[in-house]
Amino acid sequence: MHKASHIINVSLPDFLQHYRRTGSPAMRNLYQSFALLTALSSVASSSAVCNVGSNDPVAFSEISLDYLVIGGGTAGLAVASRLAEDTEVQVGVIEAGTFHRDDPLIDVPVNVGLTEGNPLYDWDYTTIAQPGANGQSFAVPRGKMLGGSSGMNFLAWERASQPEYDAWGSLVQDNTWSFQGLLPYFRKAATVFPNQTNPFPGLPPNGSTAAFNPEDEGFSGPIQIAYSDLYMDPVFPFVQSLNNIGIPTLADAEAGNTTGVENSRQSVNRAQGVRSYAATTYYCRSVNQTNFHVIMNATAFRIGFQNSSDETQLLTAKSVEFTLGNDTYTANASKAVILSAGAYNTPKLLELSGIGNATRLESLGIPSLIDLPQVGENLQDHLFAPVQYQVKSGITTFDQFRINSTFAAEQAAIYNSTRAGFMAASDSAISFLPFQATTNNVDSLLQLFNQTVADSNASPLQLAQYDIQGGWIRDGTVPQMELILFSRGFVNLGPNTSYINILGGGLHLTSHGSVHINTTDALVQPVISPNWLSNDFDVAAVLEGLKFALRTGSTLPLADLIDIQTDPEPDAQSDAALIEYIRGSVETAHHPVGTAPMATRVVDASLLVYGTSNLRIVDASIMPLTVAAHLQESVYAIAEKAADIIKVQS
Repeated sequence: MHKASHIINVSLPDFLQHYRRTGSPAMRNLYQSFALLTALSSVASSSAVCNVGSNDPVAFSEISLDYLVIGGGTAGLAVASRLAEDTEVQVGVIEAGTFHRDDPLIDVPVNVGLTEGNPLYDWDYTTIAQPGANGQSFAVPRGKMLGGSSGMNFLAWERASQPEYDAWGSLVQDNTWSFQGLLPYFRKAATVFPNQTNPFPGLPPNGSTAAFNPEDEGFSGPIQIAYSDLYMDPVFPFVQSLNNIGIPTLADAEAGNTTGVENSRQSVNRAQGVRSYAATTYYCRSVNQTNFHVIMNATAFRIGFQNSSDETQLLTAKSVEFTLGNDTYTANASKAVILSAGAYNTPKLLELSGIGNATRLESLGIPSLIDLPQVGENLQDHLFAPVQYQVKSGITTFDQFRINSTFAAEQAAIYNSTRAGFMAASDSAISFLPFQATTNNVDSLLQLFNQTVADSNASPLQLAQYDIQGGWIRDGTVPQMELILFSRGFVNLGPNTSYINILGGGLHLTSHGSVHINTTDALVQPVISPNWLSNDFDVAAVLEGLKFALRTGSTLPLADLIDIQTDPEPDAQSDAALIEYIRGSVETAHHPVGTAPMATRVVDASLLVYGTSNLRIVDASIMPLTVAAHLQESVYAIAEKAADIIKVQS
């Protein structure tokens, strides 16, 4: 059996960080089992023609670039690749990480999460202490690699509901940012694996085929998309238990209605059995072009501007300073600078460049070029609390890789010979639900929401958001909660035992956090203050998710698989006890958005930063309001749309 020679000294998935702190032998065993998967797996070169060129910073700085993209991540590579389709322009990308080509930690689907917390792949940022979460600070992984977080996420490919994108269009007063306006760009990014239907239970015969609408799908995009087609034992009972509660199985989650339980599509090249992400797709399709240039291991730290020579008085972005090794370089762009550094690093770089709250910048000795107080504000995310069950003997879960070396070796052999089997799989059972689907307490939740809003010191943008969110709670058209099934154990694992976890959480929360610099040193992480669980409504929303996860676990047929509940403690029955558990065990889904929102006085509907003529932002930070979905499909669509905007306007 061929063994990969890649580094396997990796961390546990970050959403388990609060468990990792226990340092228990069981958790060390879990870590070792995942490391074993990496050692056993090998990855055939899926990027054999994807040659990496010279990484010469001097040569890169001397190129007469038209477009310069800061950040070679999910959005950055997508927008750069599309701009480079015009062979008359020169496109450059500055990326802080490197290309982890044919790396099983990234490519092998079962290894999702293993790059989190590893500084070879991750920015390795942490939040400040969160009072609402018992004073804990949290790791908030973001991909520091070519491809960014598209090489680190848990593969889910999901489109949010139609009203959520329509809300973007309403907030920015531009209907091209609505669901229908974005639909061509959802399609443009993806290629759906052919002739594959959704095999989940709860559907009539050929229900998936009947629901499949080619007008919703992409068939020629760079990112390869497929359903999971191999499932651990708990998956179907989980879906059927939700059906028995009254939650329908959703055949087509891409058409604008996302309420139900679904077999979430995944960004996996099913023919090769590997992750499909921005580095192996958008980058590799363009890297051999003479007008496409990427410098890696380079950290951008300042955007340079010149004053406008006309009456608009707009600043023009002309250059980007970056470091590589111990040296500093400057790259120039004649048409546009495009900032695609993500929800944490985009506001950081804006502030380092003199764009942000003038008072904050001047306190750090940074001359204020454009006073935009909303830069770094409006941080939003999704929050979850886990329920863990030990399942009965004979139930097969991904814990088999931890407790059964024969199983692990057999699966590695299958994967290495066919690119199939459970190493090419990961969990995909997800349910998105409005409060109406799970509780009769909607009026009380809405009352609590309204009181939270009334007590807040909300900005005009937040007030507009709250008006939209209140309507969603009231009419039940947009999911407020999510359940995710993980067919594996997370904490306090016993020998020769298998587990499942059901994560229940809140999606449209009212707390808004911030991301700001507190130093002029570009190598220091920004201060990330997400403000989690800081008001009663957010606590209640996560509590509803947790209670519904518990209800699902106690419903047949899933309940027949369960031996004991291990977390929370079974005697934690009251709301007060469960809230105490939430504050100690809450985790984020790592879906940060909104820190440079497409709203008044950060970016406009053309993604131009206010006060500039050609600095655009293209990443999740521009989302004015988060969506009830895992984010990568939306981020790719933003990048695809941005490329068309820039081509026309530059």
